[in-house]
Amino acid sequence: MFGYRSDGVDISRTLDPIILFSPLIMPTRCESMNQVTYPAEYEPMANFIRSRKASGHTISFLTIMVAAYVRTVRKYPVMNYFVMGNRIYRHKEITISLAILRDTEDG
Repeated sequence: MFGYRSDGVDISRTLDPIILFSPLIMPTRCESMNQVTYPAEYEPMANFIRSRKASGHTISFLTIMVAAYVRTVRKYPVMNYFVMGNRIYRHKEITISLAILRDTEDG
């Protein structure tokens, strides 16, 4: 019962002690958040979308980005870990959440 989560599997016992120490020195979400900026080339993606549209499949840039994310997480499962109560868990599934902000009249 203790340490059980419906959305993840506790992997704390299988990790290196240095990894287990990380949540203790980065206690808040802002300290432990990682962000990467990577330029995506427009032309190759646009050509791929055009070729798929010609064959009868409609896809978008968002579809390509989500597919790239899913493939990356599948290749590097460490990116799909989360910390709760000083324990490290592995997500049971890959979940994507998206928030779209609309432009306001005042910019």
